[in-house]
Amino acid sequence: MPHRDILKFFNIEALDREKSPITLIRPTGTILWFNQAWSQAAIDSGAESVLTRFPVGSSYFEGISGDLRGFFQVQFSHCIRTHEPFFQEYECSTPTCFRLFELRALPIEAEALLLEHSKLASSAMTRPAGPPNEEDYRFPNGLIYQCSNCRRTKTLNDRWVWVTEWVSRPPARTSHGICKVCVGYYWGQKLKVRLPRTP
Repeated sequence: MPHRDILKFFNIEALDREKSPITLIRPTGTILWFNQAWSQAAIDSGAESVLTRFPVGSSYFEGISGDLRGFFQVQFSHCIRTHEPFFQEYECSTPTCFRLFELRALPIEAEALLLEHSKLASSAMTRPAGPPNEEDYRFPNGLIYQCSNCRRTKTLNDRWVWVTEWVSRPPARTSHGICKVCVGYYWGQKLKVRLPRTP
């Protein structure tokens, strides 16, 4: 349960029945509560580890990679300060399905943010798939780089490839960030910091 001073704003039982994933966070990013749909979305996406890595009391921002962490910190702070909602589209696909979502951040006075993730579009995945040959993707530092938005994986010759087998279960020592294509398409008009860098 979220802290009792936040409860006065909500019917928590009703929020828990909502089909859209919802979470409540402090302006600092501390996760206060999330509904059943949030947990189910992690399971459906093959990301069950999110539930243990980011439980209530952990930082929401720790789950955001690279420059986008600072971007969302600034946007959420602006949301709280101005009492204006914030909206952001993003991709969250599965091995067989392209899915487009919208994040809606609603300020709750100066005490919290309600984050709701609504599905905007869903269709069969049609991206050409590459073979899961780790030697084509593992860099000299031992890491493999996967875009946490489109879930494509970076090759040694600087291409980003959809490897179906790695969407739900990336190889060991996979680092997640955002590829430059996704940064430009989804955040290009808003992001005023440098692009995420990979080797």
